[in-house]
Amino acid sequence: MANWEKFRENMGRTANKAAVKAGELSDSVKLRYKLHRAKGELTELYEKLGRITYNQLHYSHDHAAEVSELIARITRQQEKVRRLSAAAAKEENAVYCANCGTRLEENMYFCPGCGQKQEAAKSEE
Repeated sequence: MANWEKFRENMGRTANKAAVKAGELSDSVKLRYKLHRAKGELTELYEKLGRITYNQLHYSHDHAAEVSELIARITRQQEKVRRLSAAAAKEENAVYCANCGTRLEENMYFCPGCGQKQEAAKSEE
């Protein structure tokens, strides 16, 4: 009977550890999903700015107010991507571009996503 109790205790501890790990994985997936969405929203803002700029140049329409608002939204979205990238990097012990959030490989001095010069590249450990 003592072996059975010991087995139950071990199974209980194992189940608790598995539940904690599953929660950690779930948080990680949620964070990566938020980062992916934030990057997608940033891309949409850039595309909208491109269409407005094209129309402004092609049709000589003045869209200065709309352009200014989009630039402000892009700046806010870039900051959101930076925050989420930093959180993901900390969680994964990885290095991401501070400008666009692209994951950097070891010893990269320029981001392949945006071309931004990087601080001394850190290796993933």
